[in-house]
Order: sequence, then structure tokens, then C-alpha cells
Amino acid sequence: MANETPNNVNIDKLSEIQALLLLLLESNENEPIKSKTHLQKEMFLIINELNDEELKNTAQYEAYRYGPYSEVVDFELEKLSVMNLVITLENGKIALTEHGKKLVKELKKYAGPKLLNTISKIKKDLMTFHMTVY
Repeated sequence: MANETPNNVNIDKLSEIQALLLLLLESNENEPIKSKTHLQKEMFLIINELNDEELKNTAQYEAYRYGPYSEVVDFELEKLSVMNLVITLENGKIALTEHGKKLVKELKKYAGPKLLNTISKIKKDLMTFHMTVY
């Protein structure tokens, strides 16, 4: 089948948010993300930077205790975990599985350099700065 990976996940069936999550986790040499809170903040900034109203409406971010939170992003992350593409490590960090890494190699063929640079920059910036968004 077209766009199918060794894990039998069809790239065409990924939601836009799932694709962004995978690209985020792969950026900066597959550096795991510290926590779900960090992941939520990074996704919030990426989605806002892309300035896509439909994507913003889909994500449905709202203010929460530790910053922006989206149930949709949480749900899509959980689906990626069930598909064996993403794993939460014992220390709470979120990373790609080997299957996830293979899928992202294919996915990157469809992502433009501007998107990849935006994701990488946000991830890198937030790894070095205090995590406050508002």
C-alpha cells in the first residue's frame, strides 16, 4: 500500500496533530521531551507559529494550571502510543520508538523545510529557557 511503513501505519491516516507530534519528537536528533507539560507547551507554540486557524480550532487549547493544555493533543499522543510509535519512559520523558523513528523518516519527505525549522527552533529554544507561556 502507498505510504505504509514497516509497522503498517499509513502516513495518510495520521491526523495533522499526530504528524506534528511525531515531527516534534524527532527534531533535534530525537531528543526526548521532558514531560507532557513541556510537550503541550511546545505544541501550543508550534500551532500558533503556523498560524493555521483550522489547526488552532482542532487543537482547542485552553489555559490550565501549568500553561496551555489541549485534550486533543493528549488524546492524539495516546493514540500514537497505542500504535507503538511513541513511548513514555520511566523518567516521564516522551520519545519515539524505533517504529516511530522509521515512520518519521517517511513523514519528513512530505514536510517542508520551513515547518521542520520552526519545530526544531521551538524545541531547542524551550529546552534552554524557562518554560512559561502566557
